[in-house]
Formats: sequence, C-alpha cells, structure tokens
Amino acid sequence: MSLSVDYNGVSVSFDESDVTETLNEIDCYDSNVVVLGYDADGNEYEAIGGVSCDELVEIYEDSVMSSEEAEAGEEYLEWLLNNNPDDGSLVGR
Repeated sequence: MSLSVDYNGVSVSFDESDVTETLNEIDCYDSNVVVLGYDADGNEYEAIGGVSCDELVEIYEDSVMSSEEAEAGEEYLEWLLNNNPDDGSLVGR
C-alpha cells in the first residue's frame, strides 16, 4: 500500500517496498520503520512510518525530511560523536 503526505506543499508518496530499516518491533505484526518516499519530480525523502502485517499503514508526518536534511543530520551526529569534549571526568565542572 502506498501512502502520500504533504511536506512543505509537496505531495510525497511512500511505499512499503522502500523500507530501509526497522527501528523497533512492537509485536509480531507491527513495527516502526524508516521508509523512503518520492515526489512527482523524483526527489527523495525519508520518514518514520508504521508497518502492520507487512503493509505500510502510517507515515509520521512530523518525521518527513528531504534526503539532504537527513544526510546533514547524520553528518552532524557523527561529528558530535567524534568531537565530544566530555571525557567523563568531573574536572572543571
């Protein structure tokens, strides 16, 4: 099943065939997933959705972001992990 959501005035379609990652399994039938979506121009988006019985049943609209935004967020998290000044000590606190 394909679902469409509005993202900044653009209709983005998501399909269970484009699930890239399972975030957590709620029970034996349901799980939260990361899914890719596309607009009419072929631009790629990423969102968190709900799958039930191997069918995409929900897209959490506040999680939709363009692939550029998703990549920038991942790069920032990686930078934070690699440049964390907190060495676990309490010196200077």
